[in-house]
Amino acid sequence: MKMEGSAVNWSRSSGAVPGKLGLRVALAIEEDLMRQGWRHERLVGSQASIQQRFGIGRWAFREAAKLLEMRGSARLKRGPGGGLHALAPDIETFARQVSSYLYFTLGGDDQLIHAALKALRAITRQDPAERSIIQFLMELLQCVLANVTAQHTVEENTRDIKAHATAASGSLNKLSYAQQLVRRIIADLVDIEDGALQSIGPEWEIAERYGYSLEVVRQASRILEGMELVEVRVGRHGGIFARRPRLVLSRAQLISYLEKSGVEQRQLIGAVASLRHKLRNEATSRQNPLLASLLNALEDAPPKPFPEISLDLIQEVADAHC
Repeated sequence: MKMEGSAVNWSRSSGAVPGKLGLRVALAIEEDLMRQGWRHERLVGSQASIQQRFGIGRWAFREAAKLLEMRGSARLKRGPGGGLHALAPDIETFARQVSSYLYFTLGGDDQLIHAALKALRAITRQDPAERSIIQFLMELLQCVLANVTAQHTVEENTRDIKAHATAASGSLNKLSYAQQLVRRIIADLVDIEDGALQSIGPEWEIAERYGYSLEVVRQASRILEGMELVEVRVGRHGGIFARRPRLVLSRAQLISYLEKSGVEQRQLIGAVASLRHKLRNEATSRQNPLLASLLNALEDAPPKPFPEISLDLIQEVADAHC
């Protein structure tokens, strides 16, 4: 199938492409947006046209739209003139992804952010590409710091409310329980082989194992899906399948954002390698898992977009999120 104004080759065959159909459609749409410059508010298509284009039903479309909205790539508008509209990547897009990783995987330690900023400020004699990457990282870390500070404020307010209220809000409890469950599941994922996808059981089994309701398990699984740590599969052999925690920035979003900032992909790998070398000499950067994860995420940037989106390219993109 072809997307409007593009040359996208598509097959809904799942034999060669891992993950749910909605995820594969979402990744293909992101790749197309990247190749076309990711114009803000560009109409990707109506629900009917996207379903026809990819040969999918309404449930797969809704899943793809939900994933795109969660990743900050597009939003679904209702009513006249509605449809799926692209959202150009901005620094907040990446800050949300990094904040989730920091909060759930690294315990929300803002000292890691301060140490990373200190190390980046100490680097001198950068070439233009390095300066652009450093500027991107520093702006990103400042946004993450603001997010973490806000999260800590919410937690403090939540504790205060629970301490003085005779009955806390149900939605407040559910959010808190879902976050607790996310942390517990992530703590159990460290033993998973890097890159492997492993079943952690169906929802009912996870609910029994951790002592939470099915509703809390579903909320936690959506948070984990947004962090690209799990896949939720339905059917006879369905359940929640998890991978080892790592920071993943949406590759298509990242490439589009950096190219608009003047960083070409051929410059990116060299600039990151140079930064790694210089940061080894900075005491504040040593043993900083946040800074190391950010550099790894930058190195995961894909090669220059191909003129065609084939199943091989979709396979490559899906593998990069494992």
